[in-house]
Amino acid sequence: LLYCLKKRHLNQLFMVPFLKAIGILLADKIYFEPLQNDAKFGTEFAKKMYSQLKKECYKSTDILKLLTSIKVFTGLILFPATRESALQRLMIFMGYQYPALRKQTCLELTSAIAAYGEKVIEDEEKQNIAFDYLSTNVWSGNDLDR
Repeated sequence: LLYCLKKRHLNQLFMVPFLKAIGILLADKIYFEPLQNDAKFGTEFAKKMYSQLKKECYKSTDILKLLTSIKVFTGLILFPATRESALQRLMIFMGYQYPALRKQTCLELTSAIAAYGEKVIEDEEKQNIAFDYLSTNVWSGNDLDR
């Protein structure tokens, strides 16, 4: 996966479907759960994946690529080595100029906190604060979505 991501860096025809596939695999914990618990290979995989994905999204204006990368960053939250970095990247997405990107990031982050709970945010009180913040703000750009 990492080899393909590096080799086809900035290839628009390849990147969006590839990121969709990685996002699906990371969302289904079965494939990457052994790596999440492996200190050596899991850490190496997660850091390389995060680094390459960050390069891919850097200064990108391709909304489709950014939308598909949300699931990958959400999946990287489950790896202890990239948890903080992936959360920071998702927070950056929530400040982007595209309302659809902000809304999708909010939905994915909310579902990740609900599904994985303590792997994302350890303290239950902080989880509740995050849910309240994500659900009370308008992320789509207009107040009609509330």
